[in-house]
Amino acid sequence: MKLLRGFALIFAFLFLGHVLSLILPLPMPAPILGMVLLFLALCLGLVKEEWIQEAAEGLIAQMMIMFIPGGVKILEGYDKIAGHVLSSVLVCIISSICVLMVTSFTTDRLISGQLRRLQDEDLAE
Repeated sequence: MKLLRGFALIFAFLFLGHVLSLILPLPMPAPILGMVLLFLALCLGLVKEEWIQEAAEGLIAQMMIMFIPGGVKILEGYDKIAGHVLSSVLVCIISSICVLMVTSFTTDRLISGQLRRLQDEDLAE
């Protein structure tokens, strides 16, 4: 029952994102808009994490399946990109390094901020 409720909530927010993207001229894909709405609902306490945790973990566990159609499409159009393989690989490597750097910087800042806050609380006691 928890799994069903989790999927229902996730898909309800995806549907809400789709409806909003039809109504409002936002430059954001409907699934992203739906996930942003779900994130806001989680932050505001409208949706509890436990309600969607099991369904979300199930979706994450099956995430690799979602990449298969994209990989097949790339292989179907390989003749069109054959001359750009080296530059495409280079772009993938450079962008991955940039993502790793930004992620590590952000994580470091968040953790150091939390540690500073904890130290301030200890000093206040």
